[in-house]
Amino acid sequence: MLEATLGFDSATKVYSQLIGNLAIDSASAVKYFYFIRLMGRYPSHVVLECALQTKPNIVLISEEIVNKGWTINDVVKYIADIVAMRSSNKKNFGTVLIPEGLLAYFSEFRQLMEELNAFFLKQSKSEITL
Repeated sequence: MLEATLGFDSATKVYSQLIGNLAIDSASAVKYFYFIRLMGRYPSHVVLECALQTKPNIVLISEEIVNKGWTINDVVKYIADIVAMRSSNKKNFGTVLIPEGLLAYFSEFRQLMEELNAFFLKQSKSEITL
């Protein structure tokens, strides 16, 4: 008599199985890093549950990145540092879990989206007047 959310439980079990398969593949090939984008915008609960089940090398959680105030450059540096550290230990392989809605939490991306929206709105208004 264990309570489980239909959909969440099924999805995380399937994703975790696939992530586990990719982790085994990267470890046996000893030359691949798999970047796995999982569904989940806010909160990153699907990514977190899959991480707890599969123990990947890197997990990006949207809420944690927002709390730390990281930029896109900070995230890239964080990933690069871990890849370099693993490489120095002769482990040129691994898995990285990324929530699909992560980009929306970066101020640079939000600004870009606002500028693009304004541009396309202006374009559509000028086409209507023609």
